[in-house]
Amino acid sequence: MIQINNLTKRFKNETLYEGVSLKIEQGNKIILEGPNGSGKSVFLKLLSGLSKPNECEIIYE
Repeated sequence: MIQINNLTKRFKNETLYEGVSLKIEQGNKIILEGPNGSGKSVFLKLLSGLSKPNECEIIYE
């Protein structure tokens, strides 16, 4: 399970995510869908630890 609480990510004067919470249960699949520049790659980098959020609690179980 992956649980994300209150994810906020800002770049200079632009806010990409603010207050996002999400829970992904083990065995479930998710699809990240959106146009170029919508934050799909940033989201994966935040989950993997390659990028740091401004605020967030991520729990891996």
